[in-house]
Amino acid sequence: MITNTNLLTDRIYQCLKFVIFDSIYSAGVLNKKQKRLKSLSEFLGMLGEDFSESELFYDIMHKSFDGVADIMIEGKVILNTLIDYTMNCFNHTQEPAVAQCSDCGKGLCPECAERYQPILCTPCFQKRKRSEIWRSIFSLLSLIALFVIGFRWNFLATKGFEDMRWMSGYVLMAIWSGYLFVEKYIPYKMMAGTNGQWIVYYIVKLLLFVVIGVFTAPFTCLWAVFRVIKAFR
Repeated sequence: MITNTNLLTDRIYQCLKFVIFDSIYSAGVLNKKQKRLKSLSEFLGMLGEDFSESELFYDIMHKSFDGVADIMIEGKVILNTLIDYTMNCFNHTQEPAVAQCSDCGKGLCPECAERYQPILCTPCFQKRKRSEIWRSIFSLLSLIALFVIGFRWNFLATKGFEDMRWMSGYVLMAIWSGYLFVEKYIPYKMMAGTNGQWIVYYIVKLLLFVVIGVFTAPFTCLWAVFRVIKAFR
């Protein structure tokens, strides 16, 4: 059987991507946003966006294998070569992989690929679930803590209205709720300015948090409770 240069180059390139990602992930290298790479899919997206596969790998490999790859290989040898480069399922080692875990890149067979959404292996799914549980609990406890602080502080009290504990607690909770809403749906940030401009910027953002949070706080509380219940199911 005759091997083709393009096929051999592609197989080696696919293996190289896993090796490169594993090295980068283990070394804790940061991406352009100064954050650590979290998954193979993120690395592949960055690779496709910042580099040209044909220029980066293919040209070098074609030159390396030029005149060597297009040779006659016996059936037994080509079978071993295909086995070496073919990814099998992480859970069922005898089954060929048809997909990869979105987080770690492990190969998954059709049965395993349909188990979770998005496509994940069981260890990565459990890891995500644990993270979701802690995030949900933290969000709910943050809302409760802010309300308790505001309630005990009673910072909205005036001479005419001395008992404003409930309102004080609600406003503090609303600030956090407004912050979550603004950061998710209005992600505009000032990049540069004078000290006075920065002060005005933060004052405006704080007021925006309060105004929006007054309306969104009840929904944020309900959503936090729902996330905690869902995470434990």
